[in-house]
Amino acid sequence: MNFRRYLIYFFLILIFIFPFGLVYGEIEFSGFFDNYYGLRTAAPYDFLSSRTRFRGDCLIGLEKISFNLSVEATRNNITKPSFETDIREAYLQYPFKNGELRLGRQIILWGNGERVRVTDIVSPFDLREYQTGDYHDIRLGVDALQLKLFINNLKFEFIWVPFFRSSRLPSAGDPWYYGDFNWFDTRGRPVIITEPSGFTGSSEFFGKISAYMAGIDVSFLVFSSLNDVPSLVQTGVDGENERGLLYEGKFSRLNGGGFEFSKAWDFIVFRGELIYIKGLPLGNAGQPAVFAEGGIVKWLAGMDIFLRSELTISLQFLNYFISEKNKTEVELSDNKIGSLIITKKFFRGVLSLYNITYVSLKGKDLYNRLKLDFALIDEFHVILGADIFSGDGPVFGRYGKNSQFWVKFKYIF
Repeated sequence: MNFRRYLIYFFLILIFIFPFGLVYGEIEFSGFFDNYYGLRTAAPYDFLSSRTRFRGDCLIGLEKISFNLSVEATRNNITKPSFETDIREAYLQYPFKNGELRLGRQIILWGNGERVRVTDIVSPFDLREYQTGDYHDIRLGVDALQLKLFINNLKFEFIWVPFFRSSRLPSAGDPWYYGDFNWFDTRGRPVIITEPSGFTGSSEFFGKISAYMAGIDVSFLVFSSLNDVPSLVQTGVDGENERGLLYEGKFSRLNGGGFEFSKAWDFIVFRGELIYIKGLPLGNAGQPAVFAEGGIVKWLAGMDIFLRSELTISLQFLNYFISEKNKTEVELSDNKIGSLIITKKFFRGVLSLYNITYVSLKGKDLYNRLKLDFALIDEFHVILGADIFSGDGPVFGRYGKNSQFWVKFKYIF
């Protein structure tokens, strides 16, 4: 569904629902303004980021139904388009005795990993500043029907996404663009990226069962979805000379299942995720995709240690399993990644520290993100930070020239 059509539908819904909210229900507004500037730490010492953003959230609550809206407008002085708007969420929510129904654009969060995607497969991501963006900000809404049922200590989730939405990719000229999706065939012609179309081609389905027991939570999930980033796929041979190869950028159909768990033990929480994916294309940037025979297993194990004085230390380890045959055909560079997260609050929450360090054990490179949040008043925050990339590996080292110091000014209303 194109943006204009969705915008028309949104305003029609708002026009009809807003008066009812004024007369028969409740209306709540919230949101923020922020300014963000990032300065490269090496020559040419230029700005990697310079943007102003507004986000507005509105909840219109009636007696048996509510309408949730979240819109965003961004002015960017570095990347193009320089001005963009987005409907992050716009959905109707109908709660009933043992569950709820949501219809419309919504951001759906799965998994319990910290800044790592394993079972978080429903909402696509804005990858234009994927490494340095706030993780809760870079998810994109999907147009979906979501049904939740609660039976005793069990929760059942069913999600249907009829309109495919891909992740946003960096384009030529962006500071974070490294040509990953700038493909050409053997005759030098640009490769066309085609999105799925039709009901069967673009629909995605997800199901999840969660059990909440004494001291442990467990979830099992199944899915038939689409990869939210394209892959370079060979589609044939050039008929003119039968020597050139034809390629196309495609979003592959993915099928599989997985589980999540979290277990509390005193002041420690153990957590993990595992997913099996059939149809996931593998390969290095710019190379034709290899489809793993037997699929791929991706898993995450982590623990959160909650100490005194509002100090939390978290450890994570991410890894992949593929068949021995596929290991000889493609080299996985982003497996075996460990991370250390430290969060600490000072002065009764006036100052918050957040630091996460990723280490690629295979690529021997790392990325460290430091953030200091000063709450001058409840509504106004000054946030200072640094993103440091180190090493020569393909996971984080490739961004070595994009290490930066940054500052954000945020007003919350």
